[in-house]
Amino acid sequence: LLQELKNSTWLPPFNHAMFRRVLSEIDEMCGQAIDVMRLDSFDQQDRDWQVTPLVYNYAMLHLRACVFGYLTFRASKVVELRWSAAGVLPEANRRLLSDAEGAFADAYDAILAEYMEGLPGALDLTAGASPPKDLFVEVRVREGAGA
Repeated sequence: LLQELKNSTWLPPFNHAMFRRVLSEIDEMCGQAIDVMRLDSFDQQDRDWQVTPLVYNYAMLHLRACVFGYLTFRASKVVELRWSAAGVLPEANRRLLSDAEGAFADAYDAILAEYMEGLPGALDLTAGASPPKDLFVEVRVREGAGA
């Protein structure tokens, strides 16, 4: 999963099959660790027996971290595109998202739009995200606050 992300220019299509496979591996490892601990010969005091469930646990934690990294990276790319595209998620990019990611993109867009509407003058935070070219900015005073 992570290798796909590394080799792509934006985001590859969500890999449902691989994602399910990783989740089933985690579930399988959990079952195997429980099976080992349920053996009649399992001795919690014996260091040799303690290692097996521990190895399964670390492997599950590693796979879980990879899954979270995959999902977090994809979500951050959706957020990044929202800011750079100024609210319009291109259809070509939307097709690469899973249903949940599409719902996340829509919800994020709605929350950001609602926030910007509440700002004075309905300020668009996505417009003009680059710094000004001039070093000095002209400021006009609307009303004096006293001297």
